[in-house]
Amino acid sequence: PEGVGPRPPATPAPTPPPNEPRARHRLAAAELFWRSAQRKEGENRLGAMLNAADTLTRAAVGRDQLTPAELKKLARLLNEVGLALTDKRVARQAKALAQVEAAVLLDLSKGSPRHAIERAQALVRGGQEADALAELEALIGGPGARLPLAHMALAELHLSAERYDLAVLSYHQALAVAPNTSATAKIYLALGGTYLLAKEPDKARSAYEAGARLYPDHPKILLALAEVYLHLGQRGDASRTLRAALKVLPPNHPDRKRAESALEGL
Repeated sequence: PEGVGPRPPATPAPTPPPNEPRARHRLAAAELFWRSAQRKEGENRLGAMLNAADTLTRAAVGRDQLTPAELKKLARLLNEVGLALTDKRVARQAKALAQVEAAVLLDLSKGSPRHAIERAQALVRGGQEADALAELEALIGGPGARLPLAHMALAELHLSAERYDLAVLSYHQALAVAPNTSATAKIYLALGGTYLLAKEPDKARSAYEAGARLYPDHPKILLALAEVYLHLGQRGDASRTLRAALKVLPPNHPDRKRAESALEGL
């Protein structure tokens, strides 16, 4: 790609046995390229990731040769490599890879709400937001109605488009179907953050307070709540919440210094 230096020599891929489907061989080679990229740094890492992306794209062309398990592996590798392509110089390649991932997930999403959610997320990364929105709304109107992850994915899509009111609605719907599950704390954090983006700190405080009542030892919720208290001038509440957060933060946690500094400033 333009602006990126020459790629390093690709790790030689094994020669496929005579009767092995080419897509299967390419999938195995792409996995080797990706593992190699994870051991490299800088331009060498980027070049190896691009080799992996190219080979995964070629494997996807012949995906009808793959078993269901191999198809799932292909989708997973497309996701991992695509999310790792964060360099702005390869934004076009990352977008194209997301589109390939969405196409592969179409084969897996029939009867699988989880894969349907992953496909919608890939569509967003591939610049196909309208398709993602339509598919998530259809999912929530059917088999995904009770899945908090489906509502959260729809909320994130609205959030990326700055449709804060619709994002808030989707997060509330996620809470309605998951009032106390492993996803609930994350939903409260996202809901509070959305209210802050919408410049509604009072509602953000209410969201974080509700989360803290359910999860009194959750450091991220406590820190978020303390920051809102500070923003609203509730210094006493901020001090109490910061002290509670420091009790549960491990000694080497990256947020500990931030909490200590905020407490010292009160």
